[in-house]
Amino acid sequence: MINYIQYDYGSNKGKTKAGDMFASSLNMGVADPNYSTSAIDGEMIAAAGTTSISATASWTPIIPGTFGVNVDGTIITDDGAGNITGTGVTGTIDYATGTLAITLTNAPTQDVTASYTYNNEDVPINNVPEVNLKITSLPVQAQSRKMKAVYAFDAAYELEKELTKVA
Repeated sequence: MINYIQYDYGSNKGKTKAGDMFASSLNMGVADPNYSTSAIDGEMIAAAGTTSISATASWTPIIPGTFGVNVDGTIITDDGAGNITGTGVTGTIDYATGTLAITLTNAPTQDVTASYTYNNEDVPINNVPEVNLKITSLPVQAQSRKMKAVYAFDAAYELEKELTKVA
């Protein structure tokens, strides 16, 4: 057995899901450059086809003016005062709790996601991303293989010389 350390994400954050491997001694998983920062990228807040969204952002408190909603590829941002307005989108956000209320004129064809920055420096911090370390093992299995070695007369002579020195 070969034992090695595997690093898994311990929290859902943006597009990253808890349990996904991001690194091990043997290979690399999917790295999220925002996982240890205050940035959240691509957090799903509603399924496709939803026109009335009532959700709560997972990471709070949100820094005003950084919240953006992706509706079918169009990003609509907040105004820094808790209002989310844009073409076909109206809504509000409570920065302290992350509570969202958004109304869409047309049903989106893709999942609605949010990207924002939260305050991860002032104490108390509501959320801290976690990393799980685990020791995992991998079995090693022996397998017989046949090989043919071809060598020149000079190589055989040099080998015989070396063997007679040792004996």
